[in-house]
Amino acid sequence: MTREATTEELERMSVEELNAWVESQIWSPLSELEAADFRNLRVPKVAISLRLPEQLLADVKALAAERGERYQRVLRHLIELGLTVQESRPRVDPVEVRLSREQVRELARRGELTVHLRAS
Repeated sequence: MTREATTEELERMSVEELNAWVESQIWSPLSELEAADFRNLRVPKVAISLRLPEQLLADVKALAAERGERYQRVLRHLIELGLTVQESRPRVDPVEVRLSREQVRELARRGELTVHLRAS
């Protein structure tokens, strides 16, 4: 059985630690007691229609087949995990930074320049 992580623990994890934790959450086997609890738990669900790229759906189905689970369950679990991880990350407001060409060249030369572009 895997251990739940607190928000503070998730915030302190490195990318590698966070990836390992997510992997452990995705594929942790249920104990008999946990499985019985889930079978007896009746949570209201809503059917949705979701369009996914073909390859993404194929990847999810392959993952599910590997685990011997239904792909819908795996997809739901991945969404839940994604939300858990997203909520644990600190929010950072975007900033505008102006650099001269020389500054950009120097940062790029030292391998210290990473640019993330986002359409607004």
